[in-house]
Amino acid sequence: MASLRAVAECIEREAPSLSNITLSQVFCFVSTAIHIKDSILLAQDSKFQPNNVPDFLPPGVTEFLSSVCSVSQSDAVLLWHALSDTIWHSEDDVFLATLRHPDSYEEMFQKHGLARGFASTKSLWPPFKTCQNSDCQYSLNGRKLHVVEARRVVLYTQNQGVLPSWAMHFTCKDCKRIYFPDYYVSLGTRHYYPSNQSPTVVQIGEHQYVERELAGMWRMHMVLAWVSASNCANIYLQSFCSHLPDGWQFDSALSHRHVYDSVVILSLLEHHEFRNSILNVPHSGERRDRYTQAMKERNNHIRLYGQPECRHFCDGCIRIYPPGSLLNHPDGLIVTSTVMDGVMIGGRMCKAHNCQVELDSGRHHYCQFHRYLAGQCHVVGCATPVREGQKTCIDLQHAEAERVYTERGQAQFQLKERLERAHVSHQHNSLVDGPDIEEQYDIEEEEIVVDMDLDVDLDAEGRPSRQVEGHRGSAQGQGPKKDKVRISLGKKTSHNEQVLVNPCGMIIWWETFYGAETIPSAVEMIKRAYHDGYKPNHIIFDNNCMLAKHVKNDPFFKDIGLAVDVFHFKCKHSEEDKFCQEHCNPYAFPELCGEGGKGWYFNTSIAEQTNVWFGGYHSICREMGMTKYQFFLDEMILQRNKITREQLTKKGYAPRYWTS
Repeated sequence: MASLRAVAECIEREAPSLSNITLSQVFCFVSTAIHIKDSILLAQDSKFQPNNVPDFLPPGVTEFLSSVCSVSQSDAVLLWHALSDTIWHSEDDVFLATLRHPDSYEEMFQKHGLARGFASTKSLWPPFKTCQNSDCQYSLNGRKLHVVEARRVVLYTQNQGVLPSWAMHFTCKDCKRIYFPDYYVSLGTRHYYPSNQSPTVVQIGEHQYVERELAGMWRMHMVLAWVSASNCANIYLQSFCSHLPDGWQFDSALSHRHVYDSVVILSLLEHHEFRNSILNVPHSGERRDRYTQAMKERNNHIRLYGQPECRHFCDGCIRIYPPGSLLNHPDGLIVTSTVMDGVMIGGRMCKAHNCQVELDSGRHHYCQFHRYLAGQCHVVGCATPVREGQKTCIDLQHAEAERVYTERGQAQFQLKERLERAHVSHQHNSLVDGPDIEEQYDIEEEEIVVDMDLDVDLDAEGRPSRQVEGHRGSAQGQGPKKDKVRISLGKKTSHNEQVLVNPCGMIIWWETFYGAETIPSAVEMIKRAYHDGYKPNHIIFDNNCMLAKHVKNDPFFKDIGLAVDVFHFKCKHSEEDKFCQEHCNPYAFPELCGEGGKGWYFNTSIAEQTNVWFGGYHSICREMGMTKYQFFLDEMILQRNKITREQLTKKGYAPRYWTS
């Protein structure tokens, strides 16, 4: 290994022209050449001994080093002659070896720096060295922030696993602002730094930080593969090693809450960066409530203005008839269509009829205004007070219905039936241990119908003494008519999510239908989606025959074709329904047909295909409150639309937006 003096003498003796080369160029040359040693060796003669230092650099290598280090090719050759011994034997040098092996660099930091306050290469500092408050005397005088608090933290990185780190907090002595690595605190409020100053990390716990790139990767796992937050954490911890030293104050534990918080914070930051605004949240209070108001504000913004792609169109979802190609449209015609369909995912909601007040917790059945209903009999239509410790009243049949419900919930075959009915194709947490097991899935039947054909007595403890069987739905088969008791003991979820999708696959709009998929609700959703004047030529919906009857005198739908999608029209709609055959037959709209009248130009099943993806979030979202539920699904759609737009661009479909 050549010494600095030997290198300097070599340069002075053989390459005086290198006297103008900067130290940074020398470092760049060494660190770059170390990474391409194998390519240099490959170009040497077959008799060349690998341990010897090559005198010859291939032309491609010379050009590459010249370009990377901003030196001439002749200077690159001279630098090689001066530094080749150091570069070629870099594996024998503990310091140069770290250039090829980042983990070695971390080990070196911990070995020599841990006792001196250098835990890793990634200490976390605020982006400012002076106070940014324009009214602060320190800021006016340009004095640097000097009051510092250092905290031991755990940093989750995308490429290096779990690292120990120090998070530095600066406090301004004049205005008392506290500057953290990703936000500052003033008057009890966290103000996140704007995008041009945004750090590469976000805080997800009192002593936990995560790189934004890693949070983005977790979010993409959720978008593309329906990976739950618990499994994102498990995959990460099983895939990456921990570099935490012995005795570090905090371990590498990563919970589903950390993952969800990172996704929520990242999504909120991107939303505010897109709007050129600042994310502000309370600094104190419960962690789980800190971002609730910010999520509600984004939810309301999207409900009011729609997703960024709500006015999307491209060559994959429009049909252009040039001038002269249609008799009825001599100036040409642009045909657009949107497909609507529903899917049941189910967010937790209050069991009171038509109540949309959010639950305080996903484990509650009633909102704060309807908790008194928990003291009433849970048989539908009965408001009698419940028996002590039970959920039904003293009515014997109601008590028996509760027993049937409870026994069904304890039966193994019923648990299997529940799992299948919930479409749980993957578990919330594949490494369940401890309290998270309740978050894996909580699938209760909202209500069942119990047929009562026996007299029922209560035993000494107030429990039914005779057995009857209960089932969901009405009785099948013959026999005497039975009284039916409808009992609702499970949690209530929203009815379905209704989605508008362009034929190219871009999701334009979606809403939660709380009570039922009614025609008036669908009509109002369409009007909200196209509130600003633009409307498609066609809206494809499997129940358009009912919708068309409902809006036949509504001027909003005057120029909109309301055809049923091809599959449902052939298989689900009666040929005897004259209104449907005349007004909703897709064959009645030649612009929907393919070239020469063969097939169909637009994919009218795209909404059902999209809902296969959308429905995959059923098990992940079951315990979410409605604010987080809508925020999460909004984010999944937003990210999926980004991917769809990239794919459409690659296909040459030229994505663009309608303007009012």
